[in-house]
Amino acid sequence: MEQILWSYYENNAGKLHRMVDKILSKFGGLSDKDMDDFYSLANEVFVDVMRRYQDSQSFDAFLYSCLSNRIKTEMTRRNREKR
Repeated sequence: MEQILWSYYENNAGKLHRMVDKILSKFGGLSDKDMDDFYSLANEVFVDVMRRYQDSQSFDAFLYSCLSNRIKTEMTRRNREKR
């Protein structure tokens, strides 16, 4: 587990940020403030995934799916507030 943590958070959480950027590339109109919000959200999701992870599946795939679902939910919530 420590090795996974280290791989995602070396170089200022570069691997985690790249994963978030890949998911957010499907959405447009995001400012730097929005990106910071989603990076913070990714940190929360990462902690939750570390708790729920089981060795029977790929950690990367599990994290990506959880991040994707949470980001989509957050985007829906933000768009709902605009209407």
